[in-house]
Amino acid sequence: TNLLPTSRPAWVADGTARHRPAPAGSPAARETRDCIGRAIAAALAEFRHPVLVDDGQMFGGLLAEVHDRFPERLRIYGDHGGFVGAGISYATGCALGTPEASVLCSLGDEAFGNGMQGLIAAVEQQAPVTFLVCCNGGSVSLTKQASSEPHRLFDDGAEPFLVSSPVTPFSLSKAIGMNADRIDFTTAAEATLQTLADELEESVRKALNSRTPHLIELRLAGDSGMWEGIWLTAGFDERPARRQEVAER
Repeated sequence: TNLLPTSRPAWVADGTARHRPAPAGSPAARETRDCIGRAIAAALAEFRHPVLVDDGQMFGGLLAEVHDRFPERLRIYGDHGGFVGAGISYATGCALGTPEASVLCSLGDEAFGNGMQGLIAAVEQQAPVTFLVCCNGGSVSLTKQASSEPHRLFDDGAEPFLVSSPVTPFSLSKAIGMNADRIDFTTAAEATLQTLADELEESVRKALNSRTPHLIELRLAGDSGMWEGIWLTAGFDERPARRQEVAER
């Protein structure tokens, strides 16, 4: 299979884009998400054959908000195949099988923990792949889902199995011999937000240019304000309920 990027049409206003919801969340959260997305897009734009393997539910939603900023030649794979964390192995295989590509894998901290074996393979094989891990403290998507349900689900998000391990992706990757960076947006004031975005852009660029296994730990807030409007937990049942009402008449 040819994994190299080809030209693709832009996400134009008169097509799918008109069905996209308006950006949600506080102005500060939207600005943070936009800065992160723009930094990643700018870094990828410098490569001839950029490939993005997205294994992030919340992080993938953030990147989708800035889809139009990505270079047209970018090839995107946005599925973890039913196992959250499998993107690590997919990205490693892509990097080994298509050496011309500059492969960036975006994922969350929970996916990182699930897919650790793929990370070890990347180091053993010295795959030219970069992993960009969004660390927001745990499974935000499942916590949001749990809080939206009328009955108890995942103990209403209170149990620690929805919280990430204290062993961070940064420390784990360093322990197995992988180069790693850490960029922390959790305490970013408006004055430093662009500085952090510039640091992220440069980190992604250098990691991809190194042609070695590399991990970037991106620390973001886990509160709902940061992720409001991403990973919808309501609005899926209205239409079936309406059909049921009609059937009962």
